[in-house]
This record gives sequence, C-alpha cells and structure tokens, in this order.
Amino acid sequence: MILVTDFTNTTGDAVFDGTLKSATSVGLGQSPYLNVVSDQKVQQTLKLMGQPPDARITPEIGKQICSRNGVKAMMTGSIAPLGSQYVITLSAVNAASGDNIAQEQLQAAKKEDVLNTLGTAVSSMRSKLGESLASVKRFDKPLEEATTESLEALKAYSDGLALRSRGNETGAVPLLKHAIEIDPNFASAYAYLGTTYHNMGQFGLYEQYQQQAFDLRNRASEKERLYIEGHYYDAIGDIEKSLQTWTTYAQTYPNDETPYSNLAVGYSLLGDHKKALKHSLDGIRIAPDSQYGYLNAAFAYIWLGRFEEARTVAQAALQKTNDAPLFHAELANVALIQGDAASFGKETQLGAGDPASLIDFALLPEAGRTAGHGQLRKAEQLLSRIEDASRSAGLAESQAQAVCSRAQYVALIGARNHAKVDLSAALAVEQSERISTCVAEAEAMMGNDAGALKIVEDLARKRPHDTWVRSLWAPAVRARIEVNHGNGAKALELLKSAAPYANAWAEVRTLHGLALLANHQPQEAEKTLQSVLAMHDPYQDPNIWLAQLYLARAYAMEGDHTKARTAYQDFLASWKDADPDLPLLAAAKSEYANQQ
Repeated sequence: MILVTDFTNTTGDAVFDGTLKSATSVGLGQSPYLNVVSDQKVQQTLKLMGQPPDARITPEIGKQICSRNGVKAMMTGSIAPLGSQYVITLSAVNAASGDNIAQEQLQAAKKEDVLNTLGTAVSSMRSKLGESLASVKRFDKPLEEATTESLEALKAYSDGLALRSRGNETGAVPLLKHAIEIDPNFASAYAYLGTTYHNMGQFGLYEQYQQQAFDLRNRASEKERLYIEGHYYDAIGDIEKSLQTWTTYAQTYPNDETPYSNLAVGYSLLGDHKKALKHSLDGIRIAPDSQYGYLNAAFAYIWLGRFEEARTVAQAALQKTNDAPLFHAELANVALIQGDAASFGKETQLGAGDPASLIDFALLPEAGRTAGHGQLRKAEQLLSRIEDASRSAGLAESQAQAVCSRAQYVALIGARNHAKVDLSAALAVEQSERISTCVAEAEAMMGNDAGALKIVEDLARKRPHDTWVRSLWAPAVRARIEVNHGNGAKALELLKSAAPYANAWAEVRTLHGLALLANHQPQEAEKTLQSVLAMHDPYQDPNIWLAQLYLARAYAMEGDHTKARTAYQDFLASWKDADPDLPLLAAAKSEYANQQ
C-alpha cells in the first residue's frame, strides 16, 4: 500500500495542481504489486479527521492518513521552475518516521515534457521500491500514452474522477466531456464517461463512449485496457467475453476492486445472485470506501430476499460516501419491496439529489409494482411524472423507458378500448438496445407482430455479438407472438435458447409459463410460475403478480380446484385496490367463481 500526496507546486501554474498526483497514481497503478490508496479511502479518512473531502493532502496530513489506515509508505512529489525548465522530484517516504526510502529527481526541458518526465521518474521509483525490472517493463505504458499528452485534459479528467469517487456521477459528466474535447484521443476519459452514463441508466450513451474507448484502447495502460475491454464487451452484450475479461483483470490486479464489482454486475444479470454477492463482498473487502461494492451487495441481498442485510449495507455506504443520494434511492427500493410507505417517501426525498438513481431504483419500480397490483391509472400517472422528470434531468433513456413501460402495462392489464401508447415516441427519444427490445416486446403484446419482428430482426443483424438480443429478447418476442396465436409448442421451442439467460427476468420466465399453459402442460407451468412468484425483483416487474393469476389457471387446468381457489384468492387479494373496470379483474373473479 502506498499513499500519493499532492505535489508541492512552486511554478505558479495551476494546471499542475492535482494533475501530477493523478498521473503518479496512474503510473504506480500500472504495477500489479503496488496498491495505491484510493481517493475514496482518503476522503473517508479526511472525514474522520474533521477535514473537507477535497482537502489538500500535504505530507503532514498524509502521515495521519497513513497512520489511521496502517499504510507504511507515502509518495510525495514537487515541481519547481528552473529557468525555462522544470525540476520534478519524487520521494518514497516511510510514513511513520518520515525517512526517505527512495528518491528520484529529473528535469523536463519544457511544459509539454512534464508528463513524460514524470512517467520516467515513476517507473524508476517502482524499481527502487522492489518491483522486478521484468514487471516494470511489462506493465509500463508511458504516461502520455496511458493518459493524455494534455495537462489541461488530465486536470479535467482528474477532477471528474474525484467527483465520481464522492458519489457525484452527474457532476462528473461535464468534466469528462471537457477532457475529451481537449484531447479526442483520451481513451480512459471515454471509458469513464461511458461507465458514468451506465451508472445513470443511460445505456445507449454507455455503449457509444465504450466503443470510442475500445477503438483507442492501445492508448491506455494494461489496467485501463482491461477496464475498457471489459466494459466494451458488456456494452455490446457479449456476456461471455465480458466475464472472461473481468476475471483476467482480477487475476492480474487482485488488489483492485473494479473487476469484482463488474463481475458482480455480470452474474446479477445472469441471475446468479450468490456469485454476485460473493464478488460484491470481495470488492468491499478490497476497497471498503468505494461505493460500488456496497451498491452491488445491496442489490444482491435484495434479489436473495435478505432485506435487512440490504438495508444495513446501504446504510454503511451512506457513512462511507458522505450521504450520497444514490444509497437513499437504494433504501427507497428496499422500503418499496417491503411495503413500508413511510420509509419509501422519506428516502425518495433524500435521494432527490441523484435523479438518475432515484428514477431507476425507486420511481420506475414503484410504477411497476403499482401496475402489478392492477392500479393502471395510478401507474400511468407515475410514469408520466417520471417522463417529465427524466426530460428535465436530460435522461433520455429513462424518459423513453417510461413511455415504453406504460405501453407494456396497458397491453398487459388494460382494456381493449384503453388509450394505446404511441411507441414511436419512445424510439424518437432513444434507440438503444434496452429501449428497442422494450418496444419490440410491447408491440408483440399489443398484437403488432410485424412491427415487433422488424425491430428484433434489425437488432439481431446490427448486434451479432449481443447474447441478450440473440438468445433472450429476440426469441422472447417471437415466442410471445406464438403464445398470442395459441402456438404453445412453437413458443417453447423458441424459448429454449433463452433458458440460460432468463433467471433474472420475470417477464421472460412468466412468458415461459404462459407458453406451457398454451401447450396444455399445466404441471410444468405450475413449477415455472411458482419460481416467478419466488423472485425478489428490485425492479418490481408487474409480471410477478400476474404470475399468481396464471398459476391459478394452471391449477384449474389440472383440475385441482382447492389449489386453484387459493391461488385466485391470493391474486384477488393483491388486486383489492385495482381499477374496478379492468377486464382482467372481471375475468379473474369469474374464473374464481367457477372453482366454487
């Protein structure tokens, strides 16, 4: 472990403030053997010391940070003018005694040479600290290539990452964009801008910027290259390559939390929530002050039905991240699932400072849960508010998602004469894979077979490596069309490819149950639908409650009137506050009466 302090800058040029510290951390971070103390750890320790999170890390403050965290060494640095040249000094210091362990001093002929000279000094220091020459040679991209040739771009990038580390994803966006404007070849800036958009629920922009980072990946360090490739494969939907890359990253840099958090996300999408939890907890162990391990662990606990542990880990994250609104949004999600209206209201107010997280983690799930209980009008009102809030916050994908979700809910539980939703409005705002597949599914639900098929066929052609499109969503859309036409056997054949990828998707699993019913296989449908009812979906897919009605129909088809009556009673209880004029409610009541 080594702490990098702020440089002493006597040049009078503010561009060096923070920038050289960031570049030194990148240089040292290329080593698999050195573990640079994270910004999150520094900020958490500053908080305990009564210091502001952006306090300057002087050698004296650095000693206190090291003492509190058991860190043995600091890397201090300075830059000073020497005529038209610059003198750069790096010192590895024993944090307890203040004695120098190693030192390097080099001169840069001009300002444009400072980063390159600093990189040479960092590489030399890695050798002096005991890393083998072979390792230094293998993991030693020149700083100008690993970052950028522009000090101004590096400063904007460093300031953006500092905001991200404090839980302010939204605030990081303009800074990371500015870094790219200054240096259009800044690979890592594209990558981190992409993941920032991902964390804001804007997956189309995530893919756009990861593609640009991937094209520039040779202009990054080995660690950053793995980061870029892992996210790129995730963005294009190649789940196998994504998991392989994050596994390689974890093996190469076992003290970096990043691959563990991303493995957690990958396994969560696959529905393996135990593995997701394991990787999340590994991330917390490695970086106990980083928000991402806590975020992923809380979601894994929710999926596993361990709600108190989800609440506990989110509350711990609030302490680590200086009350980041993101975790209030997550606490709102837990409260929503548990039916705690008071806590939900309180946490949504506290989470308002992060509209992206609040919309994805609390407000869209609230609309889904409301629709799942048959309150279609209320769900539509909620989605209209989400659409407006997303538009105001500049969250195009969330806006389109609200439009598409409304269309799906109307198709699932609305009357035939209910006002339909113009799905072109969603695609006019955003055409990412997430929105396009949502629209295709909605079109299939509404009986627009040709429109649905055209979307999934276009997607499959444009995204040849996207596992989710080719193996899950395209077959699901085609299967729904077959179910609508009563072709259960054909639907089941289509859904075979979806089976390994559907564990986290209530919509597809419920569709499988409907296909089994259409094929007159009630016992098999019963098992599938019971598995849906057992899901603890943080996103509150309304199909979870509809599965209760379909289960009742499975029992009725089997001739088990006792179980059918109980299942109908459970469904009607969940719909006790449903809109009274819904045909689905009238049908359920009529079917229940026939079981008496």
